[in-house]
Amino acid sequence: MNRNIRKRNGSAKIVNILSYLLALIIIFNCNTVYVTSTNFGFISSKLPYLLIICTVIYVIYQTRLNGIKADIALLIGVLLAMYLGIFVVFNSILAAKITGISIVINFITVFMLVWVERHSRIPKILQAYANIMVIIATVSIVFWIFGSYLHLIAPNKMVSIAWGDPSRMIPSYYNIYFETQYFNFTIRNSAIFVEAPMAALNFLLALSILVLFQDKTKFNKIKVIILIIAGCLTISTTIYIGLMLLFIFKLFSNKNANRSVEAIKYVFSIVAVPTVFYIISQLFSSKLMTNSGISRKLDYLNAFSAWKNNPIFGMGINAGLNEGVNVINGIKISHYGFSSSFSKLLGDGGLFIILPVVLAIVISIRKSMMYKDRSRMFFTIILVYLFMTIIFAQNYLMYYLFILIALWTPYRFDHFSKKIQI
Repeated sequence: MNRNIRKRNGSAKIVNILSYLLALIIIFNCNTVYVTSTNFGFISSKLPYLLIICTVIYVIYQTRLNGIKADIALLIGVLLAMYLGIFVVFNSILAAKITGISIVINFITVFMLVWVERHSRIPKILQAYANIMVIIATVSIVFWIFGSYLHLIAPNKMVSIAWGDPSRMIPSYYNIYFETQYFNFTIRNSAIFVEAPMAALNFLLALSILVLFQDKTKFNKIKVIILIIAGCLTISTTIYIGLMLLFIFKLFSNKNANRSVEAIKYVFSIVAVPTVFYIISQLFSSKLMTNSGISRKLDYLNAFSAWKNNPIFGMGINAGLNEGVNVINGIKISHYGFSSSFSKLLGDGGLFIILPVVLAIVISIRKSMMYKDRSRMFFTIILVYLFMTIIFAQNYLMYYLFILIALWTPYRFDHFSKKIQI
């Protein structure tokens, strides 16, 4: 008996270690300097292999610990992989086919990570992701204050980065903090990411996980404060709007037994909610007037223009990647997919690729309503907002989150859980 307990505890420790390693791989892959700089070629080249190896071990240990068996959800994953395979076949360019094969492999790998944890109250990888982002946020705050702002710490090297421009040099602080962007002569906090909005994406996701799904302990409150500070230092509209959306959620989700307090909250919400939405609309309006906003509008217009040429299958993987006008199968298309995951997937994959994403959103909203899960509903809203405004398509993080909202069922019954014989 004791031997079995020790063995089980040992397996649980391995699962915990692997969850952090997998979360770190997912973060590094999400447009960090480590995968876009030639200075860290070793990391970017090894990430796909690390993901596969760690996933195989993780799935084996999780299935042993929790007695997980093949079910309909796993069968759906196989069918979806075949579905993506059909899209790859329709890509006539060899380079696109090779990229497409890697996309299918990545999808299968990440799907397995979600599948083994889909009945967890909070998946371990999701918890690990949030905790690692808190550490990254803490480091970025320290270096932003004492390095970027007060200049008490100086960069120790310059690294090359291929993002936006073909290649440029950026300051590096011991390879754990990078200065990639300015706003009116103020350095924006981009942490380890290639730009501040990408850091804002990850800070907001980690913050949403803590606020919506984690217990309200003092330690978690400290984590929330750290993520808010780091997010605000990105000087990104993305994080400001996200914070206001989370504020609205907390306003309506926290119930108080005292009727007087609830009455005050009700009166306050009558003023607060319209004010918040007015501020959000103003932020959007001012954002659209900037160079970044104009580029974003152009991104959508170019993507829709490309999509109209082939509504079903789109123009092919990375068709709008290069700047200027590109010729794909004799059709001229303009550069798109540089500021929004939605525009990239629409232009590249058409309705064929957008459909599974929409289905994942619909399934998550349906489950939220069925089980009266407001946290899940709000998390889905945040994810859709980020999907429409930030480019993280084809990253492990996007695969993980959209597969998660479709499969995640920490409830007593789910028709996808029916066992199948293999």
